[in-house]
Amino acid sequence: MEKIVASYINVHQLLTSSASVLVGVSGGPDSVCLALLLQQLGYRVTAAHCNFQLRGAESDRDEAFVRAFAERHAMPLTVTSFDTHGYAAARHLSIEMAARELRYGWFESERERLQAEAVAVAHHSDDVVETMLLNLIRGTGLQGLTGIRPVNGRVVRPLLEVSRRQILDYLSEKGETYVTDSTNAQCDFTRNKIRHRVLPVLEEVNPRIREVLLTNRSNFEAAARIYRKVMDEAVAAVAERRENTCCIDLAKVQAFQEPETLLFELLAPYRVHPAELAKILRMPTGSRFCNKEFDFAVERQGRGPRLLVVRPR
Repeated sequence: MEKIVASYINVHQLLTSSASVLVGVSGGPDSVCLALLLQQLGYRVTAAHCNFQLRGAESDRDEAFVRAFAERHAMPLTVTSFDTHGYAAARHLSIEMAARELRYGWFESERERLQAEAVAVAHHSDDVVETMLLNLIRGTGLQGLTGIRPVNGRVVRPLLEVSRRQILDYLSEKGETYVTDSTNAQCDFTRNKIRHRVLPVLEEVNPRIREVLLTNRSNFEAAARIYRKVMDEAVAAVAERRENTCCIDLAKVQAFQEPETLLFELLAPYRVHPAELAKILRMPTGSRFCNKEFDFAVERQGRGPRLLVVRPR
């Protein structure tokens, strides 16, 4: 396991040698495994635990476990507690999204305080498969089918090449204990439905479905890189962006091989729904419309139309 993770870190340049790393440790098997592995590989690990106060005594049990785990392994520890319900209600967020915002916001502030090189979190290959299926259901496009990225800003994911089964086997070999979140067995969240209901059915159809999806992920990543390059070049050729305005040459967009796809890339930052794209391409000069944040106008530009996007001051 150490060799697999060390190779993955090296290939994706996740961490420099002997770096200081803040590791999110919930007490579950994945995060316990990650903290142990990084410490074993010579990184200077500080464990970081969030108590979201969502599961009563079980949340407190998890915090106590992580404190004992860190002490047992001579691992520096930082802990915080959140009023997750209050945060979610004040910002009209789901509990899941509120916990995510709180967790990553605190991780980054602690990383800066401790001057750590990165925040390491314990997503693994099973999480990648579940995310691919989740994004497919939600319709997030080609980029969503690539699953979870190994690096996102200062957040790194060194375990993406190992499975949940490998993690459990590693902890068993080491004689290491962990805690289990009771909500992981419930199907209240969409991800849990995919884990406990959708994937087992897919495995009946193809027992190798996880391996197939992970192989396809590499193909999707290659396609996404090509797509991104083509789109970036096309966007630069047809649009001029300034601080509060964007001017789009609609004649050039209409001449593109996939005009709606290009217009989607152009207008995604301006909260335009994909269902409106075909209609916008056919709008006559003089047309105007708006959404909550931007005003749009189709104007004459030389021999063809242009779409002007303005954020009202």
